[in-house]
Amino acid sequence: MFRRLEPGKPLVNQVLYHGKTVVYHLVQLQPSRSYELRISYPSTTPTDFYMQMIPQEALLQGKTRKLLNIDKLVFSSDITEHYVNVTAIRTGVPYDTASLAEPVVYNIVLEELLLGIPWHSWRLVVLVLLIFYLTVKYLIPRSLSFIEQSIRVLEKR
Repeated sequence: MFRRLEPGKPLVNQVLYHGKTVVYHLVQLQPSRSYELRISYPSTTPTDFYMQMIPQEALLQGKTRKLLNIDKLVFSSDITEHYVNVTAIRTGVPYDTASLAEPVVYNIVLEELLLGIPWHSWRLVVLVLLIFYLTVKYLIPRSLSFIEQSIRVLEKR
C-alpha cells in the first residue's frame, strides 16, 4: 500500500514505528523540474529518517538503491511520478526502553524548487524586497527630513 503525496500538499501527523518503512507515491510531478521532499518531527523523539528513491522498474523487480541518511531529499524529475521509501530509526538513549515502541509522529511535504529555493519561500522573498523598497523610498527620506528639521529648530534656539 502506498501513500499518495502531491507537491504543495503536506501530509501531517503521519505515524511510523521504529524500524518500520512506508512507501510514498509522489504524483503530479512536472518533468524537468526540481523537488524537495522534507520531513519534520518533534525533537523530543530523536529519530533518523532514511529516504530512498525507488525507480519504478526496481519497484517491480524488488531492487532498490542504498539508503540515504538525511531528513531532506532534493531531486529532479523526468517523469510524472516517483516512489520513495521512508524508514524511521529512533536514536538516542531513552530512560525507558519501552518508549521505543511508541511511534514517531512526523509531517512530510513535497515542494517544487525554483532556483534551488522552495516555491512557497519566494513569497517571503518578494515581501522582504517590497518592504525594503518602501523603507528606502518613503521611510528613510521622511526620517532624514524630520531629523534635519529638528536640528534646524535646535540651532535657532
